[in-house]
Amino acid sequence: ANALGAVRRDEGQYTNITIPLLRDTQSDSRYWIVLYSDNGDRQFNLQTDSPLKDSLDSPITSSFKTQ
Repeated sequence: ANALGAVRRDEGQYTNITIPLLRDTQSDSRYWIVLYSDNGDRQFNLQTDSPLKDSLDSPITSSFKTQ
């Protein structure tokens, strides 16, 4: 998996967050948003950081589809 973009936030509640993208999106494609917990180094890493989970132990996700 490749990260399309990432932004770090300290613990709390946030709305209307803008995430800068590292590359363009492809038309008619679905992209997933996953919340991760930092491992303490304050740097995002797909291999060492862990997805946050909800009360059912499922990763907290959302998605969007480009047109």
